[in-house]
Amino acid sequence: MFSCFSLRNCRQLTGAVGVCAVVVVSSLRAGPMNLVDKPLAPRSGSGGTSMFTLMPAEATGVVTENSYNDPKMWGEHSQE
Repeated sequence: MFSCFSLRNCRQLTGAVGVCAVVVVSSLRAGPMNLVDKPLAPRSGSGGTSMFTLMPAEATGVVTENSYNDPKMWGEHSQE
């Protein structure tokens, strides 16, 4: 059914089959998991405005440069 091109491939296949067998057998022995169905909690916070605000770089200490802000990058330099 399967043809192994090298000893390494045969060992990997045997290992994968062994792992699958262990998972199947252990899941069969575990029995039912007693899952409980209950509704989600109501949404928190106000639904109108965003909880996030724009913070200036000076306040956060995170200063970066947008190196993708070059119009040529999306035209001349694009390699699609």
